[in-house]
Amino acid sequence: MIIKYVICLALLIVKAQQQIYVGQSDRVQIYIQNKINFPDNTLNINQTRQFRLDFMFPFINTPQIAYALTIYNADNNNNQGIIIETINVTKTTLDYNVTSLGCILENINFNILAIDDPNMGAFIYGFEGKGSIYLTLNSYLRQTGEDKYLIEFNNENIQTTYMNFIIVYDNNSTDLFSDIYNYQIVSDQSTNSTFSSNNVESLWETSINVNQSQVFFGLKNFSIQTGIPPYTFYGLKISSNQYPEAQNQQVKLIYSKWDVYPVSMVKGIYMAFTLKTCQKNYYLTKQLNCVLSCRDAEHQTTNSIKKLYNTTLYYCEQCNQSCYECFDGEPNQCTVCNNKIYLNPITKSCQYQQPQGTFCQLITLSGQTFFNCELCHQSCQECSAANDQNTCLTCDVTTQYKYFYNSQCLKSQPPSTYCNNNYKCQDCAINCIECQNQSGTCAKCISNFYLYNNQCYKDKPNQVYYFVQN
Repeated sequence: MIIKYVICLALLIVKAQQQIYVGQSDRVQIYIQNKINFPDNTLNINQTRQFRLDFMFPFINTPQIAYALTIYNADNNNNQGIIIETINVTKTTLDYNVTSLGCILENINFNILAIDDPNMGAFIYGFEGKGSIYLTLNSYLRQTGEDKYLIEFNNENIQTTYMNFIIVYDNNSTDLFSDIYNYQIVSDQSTNSTFSSNNVESLWETSINVNQSQVFFGLKNFSIQTGIPPYTFYGLKISSNQYPEAQNQQVKLIYSKWDVYPVSMVKGIYMAFTLKTCQKNYYLTKQLNCVLSCRDAEHQTTNSIKKLYNTTLYYCEQCNQSCYECFDGEPNQCTVCNNKIYLNPITKSCQYQQPQGTFCQLITLSGQTFFNCELCHQSCQECSAANDQNTCLTCDVTTQYKYFYNSQCLKSQPPSTYCNNNYKCQDCAINCIECQNQSGTCAKCISNFYLYNNQCYKDKPNQVYYFVQN
């Protein structure tokens, strides 16, 4: 069987301001199961019993399930075996069977891993052996190519092995939210000393980059012999003397057994599923450091918040490339631009041309000198001061404010003015209220003035006839 088996090792990042926190992944739930135990709940030969596990928290998607055997204690029947098999799994519950194969199971403990991760897969656990006083389970992982591995079994007295393994697919993403999730598999590579008497504990202490987390652990390989009468049961156990199993970056696992039968070999394995976060009031950078302020750590980032799976992550988000600095949680909302760039007051973006309808002034912030732009009054197209209707420089003739007069943009032509084809208006001659241009072609005068030859007079011109205009 060939699988792609890629392991991402967790890294411990330490920053002067704050140490990163490496805890259990929020995509994972791990459960210890003690369903078969002597004397009340043993499992008879070829008997099956079904169990239900309610997840502590519902998953977003249906999780993958894997099992890890931690205690195997059975009678000395020549036929030995067990199957732990998933029957049904939902977002909230798991139904599984435990089956005895040819023997009485006295004590069976195992860990269950439930994980909602599209980069992983898992299968059932079990083995079956016949015709030997020794029970030996060996498995090997051998690389056969750049990204290919072969699982091999070398078990003379175990005829059937039911696969139970986890595939971790390579994730080539450089996204921060992928980098903070890690998986680490640690296997006991050396054969532990043979147990020659009851309840001998062999302590396995291994460094791991997890601060406070459960790990998924179990027996990997073992070889045990039936007990000498009157001790007539197989029995082997791997356990932890602390909970959670990973504390202060260490995992301590213990091997032990029952009765006086020989144990010639035992190996264990565990897997940590980690999530990197920072403590309260600190933000995680792309370099996986914890800082009090993203902007102080790197000018083009902003303090942001993101909901992951079941975790709220405080992290440093990259500002839009046009920004020198941006608002907290708003990477596309610039607060500072690079030198000699215009800050658009509407889009909050930085651009090379002055935004239309704005008044811009050079300011210096965070070492950058740029044009900070403010909106003109709504009636102005261009202006000499922000939000002042008396500072218009031009009007937009396609809008209702198309008449330009005395630095204002008006909806209608002002009285006593003449407007050209571009709606730029100027005053008529003095005492004239209607005119065709400013040169003196008056069409109507104010009250008590006389219109003569397109001009307005206070007194009636001599030798003329006049009439009253209505």
